[in-house]
Amino acid sequence: MPTNYFNLNGKIALVTGASSGLGTHFAKVLADEGCMVVLAARRVDRLEREVAAIGAAGGKAIAVAMDVSSPKSVAQAFESIREQVGAIDILINNAGIGSDPTRFLDTGEEEWHRVIDVNP
Repeated sequence: MPTNYFNLNGKIALVTGASSGLGTHFAKVLADEGCMVVLAARRVDRLEREVAAIGAAGGKAIAVAMDVSSPKSVAQAFESIREQVGAIDILINNAGIGSDPTRFLDTGEEEWHRVIDVNP
């Protein structure tokens, strides 16, 4: 029988920006495919609700606080992930923000840096 290269059973997946929107969707899809999913974002209360929903559906997931604009927060999150579940196999780098609804040429330097810090 041919090898199924798309089998995700037992893989560990990290999804950043997993507290809402596409991040939540990606986490659920990966859990449905057999991954242990690490949901990461700043809003831990929302992550905990998503972890509970994944668990109720028969999946495995944990929540980890992570602010992708802070190298210290990212390092702490990866240390926590390593301690709890080991090395990750899959990364969905989904965290992102949009700028204020202004014309690009009217975007201030502070706003530009805020967006770039989150969406490198």
